[in-house]
Amino acid sequence: MNGPFNIINITDTTQNIQPNKYAWNEFAHVLFNDQPFGVGFSILNSSSPVNSSEEAGIIFESFLLKFFEMFPELKRNPLILVGHSYAGHFIPCFANTILKNKSKNLINLAGIAIGDPWISMKRQSSNYALFSFSQGIFSNKFRKVFAEKEMENKFFAENGKFSEATKKRDDLMSLFQQNTKIWNFNSRIKLSEVLPDYARPELLWLNSTNTKEGLGVDPNINFVNCNQTLRTEFLIDFAQS
Repeated sequence: MNGPFNIINITDTTQNIQPNKYAWNEFAHVLFNDQPFGVGFSILNSSSPVNSSEEAGIIFESFLLKFFEMFPELKRNPLILVGHSYAGHFIPCFANTILKNKSKNLINLAGIAIGDPWISMKRQSSNYALFSFSQGIFSNKFRKVFAEKEMENKFFAENGKFSEATKKRDDLMSLFQQNTKIWNFNSRIKLSEVLPDYARPELLWLNSTNTKEGLGVDPNINFVNCNQTLRTEFLIDFAQS
């Protein structure tokens, strides 16, 4: 991980964290931003939640402009947008918004980096069977069964039925987990090793009173692994490329 600390052990009475020798803040300014509004410790002040990467990009640009108003000495620094997983949708939209308005915002965007990105359901969801078979996760028999289900998923995505496509992909994930007992396509973590939110060290640390006070966040907000309300809002965005 790239944060300043590693969480070693967290209990109800102890918090053991250690400096991360690989932390990015050793050689750059690092700013973590919760996206979209309502996830992490961010606050949703609207009855209409953000439901697209494009809208999140507009809000993110506004956030950056406010940030640089507070810290104008940082505005000339090269800015690199970095993210993981759904950042495959967010980062390109954020970068596109910044570049379209570059003459006005004067933000010095220097690059982007995305790890394990979710970019295209049409392309990515139709290759899990072959990938898993090549990695020895699927038998040839199960590969054929899974590939048929992938084609159903791809059909909905290609024909603009994005909510249905996302639900079909959820079915694919359930089928994958039931038959492999593995958490995800890109991970060899066994389902039996996946901790529930209430036992995850990073969430215990984030939701501790001391951490919330130090971050200056609302003590009544709990950091969760996945905000299901916003996940539902993004059903269509998730399936679009």
